Amino acid sequence: MNEMIERAAKAIAIEQFGDLENGAWTFDPIAEAVPLARAVIAALREPTEAMVLAGKSSNFLEWSLEPGEGIDEIKIEKAWRSMIDSILSPSQQGTST
Repeated sequence: MNEMIERAAKAIAIEQFGDLENGAWTFDPIAEAVPLARAVIAALREPTEAMVLAGKSSNFLEWSLEPGEGIDEIKIEKAWRSMIDSILSPSQQGTST
């Protein structure tokens, strides 16, 4: 499973069930939390206006720009969506990256 989905699922499972090492579970709490983790990450796919502005002010995209090219909201939104899409990609389901 994708590393970020696994991290989110584990956080959800801990929040719901407490100490995962200390339970006699008849099910896998992390596996049970995967659909919810995917739904939450999918909900994050569309950045808010505040997120776009924060990304623009952080200049985190400067490394990818051609000389003379500026950072704009479209680039930030595309970068954000691409990052989220990489987490949710079916090709990432069997990997831990």
